[in-house]
Amino acid sequence: VYSEGEQLLIEKGKSTVKAITGSANLKVLESGDPLVTLKAAHLDGDALSTGIAESVVDAKMEELAAFEWLKLSRESTRNFHKKGGIKNIVQK
Repeated sequence: VYSEGEQLLIEKGKSTVKAITGSANLKVLESGDPLVTLKAAHLDGDALSTGIAESVVDAKMEELAAFEWLKLSRESTRNFHKKGGIKNIVQK
């Protein structure tokens, strides 16, 4: 269940994606991976461009869910800075 604020953000995101996919300004960008397509567009009135990335993944849904679960685990989050990420310190 989403709050009213979250629901508004979801709807705004959906309308932005719909607007750029139908935009004449939509540009296909070069990707370093043949299984990834990149597109970007700038909508009038927006300060920033919006991008869309699509990827082909050869895996079962369960494998993808397990990967996401492990990626967001406490150990992975705790060691993120060792891989070049920003160290996050949480105090009680």
